[in-house]
Amino acid sequence: MSKVSTLFELQKLDLEIEAKEKELSQVMEKLGDDTILQEQRAALEVTKTQAAELEKRRQSLDWEAADLQAKITPHEKKLYSGQIKVPKELLALQQDVELLKGHRRDLEDAELEIMLELDETNRQVRETSKELEEQERNWKEEQKRLSAAKDTLSGEIAALQGQREAQARQIDPATLDTYQRIREKRQGLAVVTLDRGTCLGCRITVTSIEVQRARAGRELVFCQSCGRILYVR
Repeated sequence: MSKVSTLFELQKLDLEIEAKEKELSQVMEKLGDDTILQEQRAALEVTKTQAAELEKRRQSLDWEAADLQAKITPHEKKLYSGQIKVPKELLALQQDVELLKGHRRDLEDAELEIMLELDETNRQVRETSKELEEQERNWKEEQKRLSAAKDTLSGEIAALQGQREAQARQIDPATLDTYQRIREKRQGLAVVTLDRGTCLGCRITVTSIEVQRARAGRELVFCQSCGRILYVR
């Protein structure tokens, strides 16, 4: 195997390692991330709080209505007992009873509206709780999958790094250093193939002499445009 072909195989390993490491990084970002669940739990707590506040208001109105009824009942008994003989007193008492009943009706109407709103809020609580349970199940399954993917990728990367070390030992230090420097400058691509005399790194046509030198593989031939190492398969 020529020096250039050895570098080309090394680069394939480097690129594969980088791809696996990027995939592993993406997995690690998701592993343990329960941001969506936290947001859903927070939203559920807000809805539960709203339901609790509505229930307090409903109870308060119910108690007020009960207090009014407690006032109305003795007034009505007195009104219909026949004890009051003076028409003005009877009329005044009747007006008081009607006023209290009107206030009670207002409270009952307000309580009814709150009950309707409370029913809707409780429905939202039930639906959100159900959705959260489903999301939590899915999240746990996803975490299992991610954990397995992490172990698989870590093992694959370790194996590739072993292959990479073995491949690198076949290359002299000076050539390896040149390869590394070009990779750093050229976004990880130091060795590129030629296609009909065109450098596939920069798409510039190279001279026929350079093509012949690259095909021979006895030395490193660099693209005069992008500086990458040229390789003819």
